[in-house]
Amino acid sequence: MRPMQAPLDPRRAAPARRRATMVEARPQRNGEVARRGAGTGGGGVRRKCWTDDGGRANLSACLRIFRKVDLKTAFGASEEERAMLIRFGVANHKSIRDWQEISFVASSLKGGASQTIEAPGLKQRLLPAALIYGANASGKSNVLDALSEMRRHVVDSFRKNEPNGKIARAPFALTERNDAPTTFEVDLLLAGVRYTYGFDVGDRAFTREWLHAYPHGHRQVWFERDAEGPMRFGKGMKGANRAIEGFLRPNALFLSTAAQHGHWPTLSISDFFHDQVEIDFNDDEPGWLDHGLRKDQAERVIEFLSHADLGIDGFESAPNPSFDPTVVGLMPRKELIRFSHRGRDGARFALGLDQESRGTRQMISLGLDALRAIKRGCLMVLDELDASLHTDLALRIVSLFTDPRINTTGAQLIATTHDTNLLSSGVLRRDQVWFTEKDREGATTLFPLTDFRTRREDNIERGYLDGRFGAVPYLAPLEAFARGHEEEADG
Repeated sequence: MRPMQAPLDPRRAAPARRRATMVEARPQRNGEVARRGAGTGGGGVRRKCWTDDGGRANLSACLRIFRKVDLKTAFGASEEERAMLIRFGVANHKSIRDWQEISFVASSLKGGASQTIEAPGLKQRLLPAALIYGANASGKSNVLDALSEMRRHVVDSFRKNEPNGKIARAPFALTERNDAPTTFEVDLLLAGVRYTYGFDVGDRAFTREWLHAYPHGHRQVWFERDAEGPMRFGKGMKGANRAIEGFLRPNALFLSTAAQHGHWPTLSISDFFHDQVEIDFNDDEPGWLDHGLRKDQAERVIEFLSHADLGIDGFESAPNPSFDPTVVGLMPRKELIRFSHRGRDGARFALGLDQESRGTRQMISLGLDALRAIKRGCLMVLDELDASLHTDLALRIVSLFTDPRINTTGAQLIATTHDTNLLSSGVLRRDQVWFTEKDREGATTLFPLTDFRTRREDNIERGYLDGRFGAVPYLAPLEAFARGHEEEADG
């Protein structure tokens, strides 16, 4: 479990791993964010996939999606107005027993086609994407689930938790008794200012909560909350703080309570969780697909998929016989969109979404989600990036975020995947690759590729598959299973 005072010290460095060779972290200067050690060398060996131009993804098709639009003026915020994740950490959530964190701070590594993002207010640059690899049941999804849980507490704890009711949480279960709180913490960059926000949550109360700001690189305590006693407010926290505290319940966050009462100093933090975090756990197709696409969505899908070799080269619309204007709420659209496919002798056939394959529907859904995240400069949280997708299509999703010609709004992607081809695609830097594995007590450890010394000519994909970086399953030889099967058959 993380030391209780640690969340109040944003200058800490991430814990070293015994089996990894790391560069010693130097003391932070004001305005800097702690980052993990970096090894020597550049990226992994590039492999011909659907890339060209020395490893950069060929995204001319994606660029044409926005050919009539100036992204910087029409879509997203300026660099000074961006909302970006710097770091996220958690302890005591599901398989994550001890403190683990993931960082979007770019290291000093060179190489890889991905570009880092300018971060006004920080001395370091930030990364547009981070991918998490690991064996099945190693805790990859639990890292993303923890971020989703933090968002849920911020958005809903005051609005949905019953007075004096229990707080839904999932502490580490592989122990006889676990009454310890779950800890969440983020570093955010909002409108050129870094903020550190976090809290401890138990079964019935939020026992600690804190918000610090770093205007001009100097820490300001905005508020701190403990289980006992009144809250402490700093000079930077303006407004009717004590009045808001009067509405505070033990099972509600101050940030959530303040947002529900329109307390303006905290709105940028709560708005990040409410509006800037797009979460997709890939456990089912989104419901809006069943209700059809708008024409503007279909146009973007066509531009995005026309070069993905899915056989789609256009669309048509027709009146929807199921449309009922008297129905209020989510319902089928007035017009149905059908995608056109070419058949024998060039004949064209129109298919509805229900007739498309699961992979095509998945690509449509993810493509639109990614394009929306880029348009709004959001953080896209995606579990199992490669589910139902060919590796080239997964690479295209990642490349939407990593290519600076498309991602001009500071949008970010954090995703889990088993697709090792992405490691040698040339679009990822080594500091964008993370791993999870479980120890003998069933606890998840999260660590970056930069914990290991690698050379420029190293094949990262091969090294991972060979177990050089850990985070791969141990599989007993099939001979033992075969012998047991034979003995059972003989018996």
